[in-house]
Amino acid sequence: MSTERHASSTPTSPEDNAMFLDILHEAPLFGHRKSRSLFGSIVYVFVLAGYGVLAAGAPWIFHPIKSLIPPLLCSCDVILLVVTGIFQQYFVYQVQKIRLQGYYSFSQKLKHIVRLPFAITAYGTAAMLLVMVWKPHISILSISTVLRIIMLIEAICAASFMSVYIGEFLYV
Repeated sequence: MSTERHASSTPTSPEDNAMFLDILHEAPLFGHRKSRSLFGSIVYVFVLAGYGVLAAGAPWIFHPIKSLIPPLLCSCDVILLVVTGIFQQYFVYQVQKIRLQGYYSFSQKLKHIVRLPFAITAYGTAAMLLVMVWKPHISILSISTVLRIIMLIEAICAASFMSVYIGEFLYV
């Protein structure tokens, strides 16, 4: 059947080919893609790494002011929440740029991933607030240690979603 189709096809005229000229503006061809930047993503991963180091090293970093460690950790978490919100807007812009290049289904996958670091940071901030307000009495862990554990979990989860985002973004 396919041999019949090839045998019966006639050469196309220049007028027939003219209707396909606008495909360059609709299909995402390699040479016509807009550049994309991973700079912001990489900077954010470094911010998360620094946040994780701060969480792990808080007793040594804030040694002279031990009594202020929990409020300082919570303040750092709020700063991370604000920074994550700013980066989320940038990541959403990058995903919209990909969608406008014709990668609609791919951008739909990324659209959900870029919102997860902010959600994780918001949940972590809420958990830290609850720990600070309720001051749970866990016999083996201090309040500062519980806050540091929350911070480390937050940084690891957000960084894992950012690595998925970066990995997916590289293959566009």
